[in-house]
Amino acid sequence: MIGGFKKTASVFAIAAAAGVLSTSAFAADLGGNCCADLEERVAELEATTVRKGNRKVSLTISGHVNEAITFWDDGFESNAYVATNMHSRTRIRFRGSAKINSDWSAGFYMEFGYTRPGHTIKFNQDGNPAGADDIRQQALYIDSKSLGRLWLGHTGDATYLIETICLGCPTTAAPESSLGWGAMRPYFSTGDFYLDGSMRTFNIGTVPGTGSRRDVIKYVSPAFAGFTVSASWGGDDHWDVALRYANEFNGIRVAGGIGYSEDTENMPTGTELERLAGSFSVQHVPTGLFAMISGGYLDDTSIAVGEESRDEFWFVTAGVITRITPLGKTTFWGSYGDHQGSYLGTVGWFPTSGAAGGTVTVLSTEGTVWNLGINQKIDAAAMELYLTYSNVEMDVNTTGGTLEADTLSVVQIGARIKF
Repeated sequence: MIGGFKKTASVFAIAAAAGVLSTSAFAADLGGNCCADLEERVAELEATTVRKGNRKVSLTISGHVNEAITFWDDGFESNAYVATNMHSRTRIRFRGSAKINSDWSAGFYMEFGYTRPGHTIKFNQDGNPAGADDIRQQALYIDSKSLGRLWLGHTGDATYLIETICLGCPTTAAPESSLGWGAMRPYFSTGDFYLDGSMRTFNIGTVPGTGSRRDVIKYVSPAFAGFTVSASWGGDDHWDVALRYANEFNGIRVAGGIGYSEDTENMPTGTELERLAGSFSVQHVPTGLFAMISGGYLDDTSIAVGEESRDEFWFVTAGVITRITPLGKTTFWGSYGDHQGSYLGTVGWFPTSGAAGGTVTVLSTEGTVWNLGINQKIDAAAMELYLTYSNVEMDVNTTGGTLEADTLSVVQIGARIKF
């Protein structure tokens, strides 16, 4: 639409300018610089319109809107919210590129996330708090076909999303994590109380060992026999490296990656962080069958206290992509995984009866999660409909013994439309 508008505006500009020239410029001075004047008039009109880049840097605008209804039941209370689905948050992105010569090019990438009042990573048993918009990525690059690409700015580091490489998994869900219930608190029917902390605080549903979006300088190599190498460095002494692979053999696609990172001075918490994570996926293209395994750990060494803790997870996912309707492809999938959290310290507990609460010293946590989902594409509208179910079980190991939380069940129904 934008490109078409530019072309239409340019045609009218040329026609209008040509009309003026035919009645004045040509009559006044047949030897004048008519072409320069025409170019100037076209440029003036184009400057007042929404354009697809300038004459040197092309611009592509894209994004999507993703909203869902999330139903939950923690064993004591159940409810439902309408919220932005944080598995694939509503966003708009701008991509720019310019060709320097046959080998070199340059460009930029900007992405803004929108969460409106309420989104699935923050709502809990108390309600659906307001969200906050942010700049997800803002970086520029210079690229060489023979030497690789160098990024500078706020973007994913080398290990970003290294645990999510999955051939076939729908992007409206995250089988290796559970952001859809991340802020929910664990409830214990024995004692009738909630712990003061979210599931993500206890590392149930997170993906330790993975990278993040941050201010970095990052290098990505060209592909060689299916392999690419990347490395990044950022402020506060963060660095990471990653190896990725993708190829296809006789209708079988394979992809995977592994990455390692360190934060040697994670101020002001005074800790050193060491991460390792990876994933591997395979897909049989003729049948649509796919599978993926992912896992990772995070070691957190406290400089001040001298204690070390480890968070870790593993997940397996499998599914099939088929076509049961002319609307588009349908994906059926399921996953199962285990999350283990490290030493967390003393946390409060809040009884539902209204009696006075207290504190409990948590040593570690462990949770198992299984998911089932269906994703239906509607090709004519660049749209996807989805339905997912998550089942979460969690144990909390304390100085007084092991506490078993009630099962948390979450159902999510939603849609995403791209533009």
